[in-house]
Amino acid sequence: MKCIFCRRETIVVDSRNNFDFVVRRRRQCIKCKERFTTSETPIKEIKTENKTRKKKKYLSRDKRDGGDDA
Repeated sequence: MKCIFCRRETIVVDSRNNFDFVVRRRRQCIKCKERFTTSETPIKEIKTENKTRKKKKYLSRDKRDGGDDA
């Protein structure tokens, strides 16, 4: 993940699981040494139905718009 201050690579300093299936990670920038927290949630699928009654599955907006392939 990129640093929110200088856009360089970061490392995970601490990671905690929450009861709501949310992972909170404490990250530190390699370059500027600033720390920040991220919250990660599981990917959710969105089901839609178009005019021809075909059903499609879409990934959540975060994943669809350039998330990692993990």
